[in-house]
Amino acid sequence: MRILHIIQGTNKEQAGLVYALISLLNMERELGFQSEVLSIDHAAPPRDQVVELATALHLFPATFPARFYQSSGALDWLKAHAQEYDLIQIHSIWNFLTIEGSKIAQKKGVPYVIWPHGALDHFDLQKKSYLKKILGPLFVQKALQGANHLCFTAQREVDESTSYGAETAPVVLPLPIDMPEATEEDQAASLAFRQKWGLTEEDFVLLFLSRIDYKKGLNLLLPALGELAETYPQLKLIMAGGYQTPYMQKVREWISTYKLEDRVVLPGFVSGEEKKWAFQAADAFVLPSLNENFGIAVVESLFYGLPVLITDNVYIHDQIDQQGGWVCPYEVAGVKNAIQRMIEEPDAWQLMRSQAKTVAHKFSMECLQPAFAAFYQSLSPKAKPPTPVSLKS
Repeated sequence: MRILHIIQGTNKEQAGLVYALISLLNMERELGFQSEVLSIDHAAPPRDQVVELATALHLFPATFPARFYQSSGALDWLKAHAQEYDLIQIHSIWNFLTIEGSKIAQKKGVPYVIWPHGALDHFDLQKKSYLKKILGPLFVQKALQGANHLCFTAQREVDESTSYGAETAPVVLPLPIDMPEATEEDQAASLAFRQKWGLTEEDFVLLFLSRIDYKKGLNLLLPALGELAETYPQLKLIMAGGYQTPYMQKVREWISTYKLEDRVVLPGFVSGEEKKWAFQAADAFVLPSLNENFGIAVVESLFYGLPVLITDNVYIHDQIDQQGGWVCPYEVAGVKNAIQRMIEEPDAWQLMRSQAKTVAHKFSMECLQPAFAAFYQSLSPKAKPPTPVSLKS
């Protein structure tokens, strides 16, 4: 089976979109499919993993209006090559590349599915809401109506999304995530990571690893830490993420206001080996989001045996609560109380830690492979059935 993914960009700016693409490319490789990617070249290097996993990466320059991800070169290429594929997968929807790509797929008679990745969520529709109210029924509805399926990563995302009247069948497919087993070398490196940032063995370290953005809950987490600081001098926070955003100025102000300068370390954006060490250096992962349609980093944490603290606005929270971590309401008091329980109830924390990997297995390549194999085969019954390759140990 030959699959083409259409995505607006493959560089680090796209954050969760790119990580979602990587997880699907991984699954398709395991199933023995040939995956390719069509995207816009934003002059920033594409993610190494995308290059490694895709058979071909078709990059074209942006054209006017570039801010809405338009590329006449990419669309001309798609018109010429669309029928070479058994399936087209479109990621997100509010841009020219994906809207026009859906039209081409329809015209060429190629099956296609759309992964909104939260773009149809009522929360996301509040952004530029006036424009979306106009464009949704005019353009997005037609793109959705022509799709074979709308693919969501959690049932809650289905419930919270709009289709502008399109009667396209939704399907729930959690993103498949597998992480390598930790080695003795990794454990030593994680200790070194801790020491590098002035964290001792006695410290209870929380890890926040995400985009620095208003919806990620730092407005709850930092005040909660401020209230707990005097009682728990060993409580520290690693805040890992890209900092080149206006919002970071507000975050720095909170760190100062709550006198957390000696409690919060800022390693910046971490990836690859350093990201792995950050997970292993922490005692718990925290992401008190206002809205999260999946939460890849949450699942990655669980794979490393790291208990998590999330809000009930993280759409996979019902699969984690009281099994691999704590779920609290979106409020400072809820975050504060959950952190306090972690520290004061070590037996409960240890139980969550021991169960974390079991919870993560629900989202593993091994567990999700049958569902994905059946899904792909249903979309292209004439294509050769998948021949799963052996999963990584």
